[in-house]
Amino acid sequence: MTQVATLEAPTPTALRRPRGLRKILAPLAFLAVVAVIWQIGAEKADSILLPTFTETVKAFVDLVLSGQLWAPLLRSNVTMLLGFAISAAIGVPLGLLLGRRELMDHLFAPYVAFLVVVPVAPLLPVLVMVFGISTIVSALVLVVLFSLVYIVVNTRAGIRSVDPHLIEMATSYGAGELHVWRYVLIPGALPAIGTGLRIGLGRAFAGMILGELLLLPTGIGYQMLLYQGQFQDGKVFAIVVVLLIEAVLIGTLMRRVERRLQREA
Repeated sequence: MTQVATLEAPTPTALRRPRGLRKILAPLAFLAVVAVIWQIGAEKADSILLPTFTETVKAFVDLVLSGQLWAPLLRSNVTMLLGFAISAAIGVPLGLLLGRRELMDHLFAPYVAFLVVVPVAPLLPVLVMVFGISTIVSALVLVVLFSLVYIVVNTRAGIRSVDPHLIEMATSYGAGELHVWRYVLIPGALPAIGTGLRIGLGRAFAGMILGELLLLPTGIGYQMLLYQGQFQDGKVFAIVVVLLIEAVLIGTLMRRVERRLQREA
């Protein structure tokens, strides 16, 4: 009696392993190419203002081991997170209100459109005149201005994207306004709210750096200015690398939060 050979289907784990390996190897290969180009380009340029890749790595290790990096970075992130928390606490309820109430939307729409269109940098002299150049309040206001409008706009869009027929159906079955918010509007707007928070946190990060470079004599931005004035360009580039790594980590974390909110919607 002949036996028929059967092929076992690969398990999901076996299918995911090569793909996960590619996800790791692809960024590492890209970083290796960037490092080689950086090293060769800096050596060819032979400029005191452009450190090589190896000099930047050495400066990075020195900053980490000496502790010169952590205190300024902590101060900067406290400013960013506090400003982002203020933006979220104001922006999410305001966006929900604008999306639900036409009158409030008409009242605030011109100001929201103004903040979307006008860059925040021209407002820096106003912040300096009102709050001073060396106060934490100036940096917080700048972070809020950078991030607030994007949270408001996305939250408002999330409420507007909810199917009106669902609202009509809920009210026809006797649901009150609170029940409509809880079971229809908020779940339907969660993906857009998550997107707004992700973009808002990225903008808060940018506002933090700009505020410390131009307003606040403290934090990681001011540390960059000090090293630049001392011609320690390796440390300047090392701080830039640290900020890039932090930006990638923030983006990854917020994308996970956004996906979780979408699943719960």
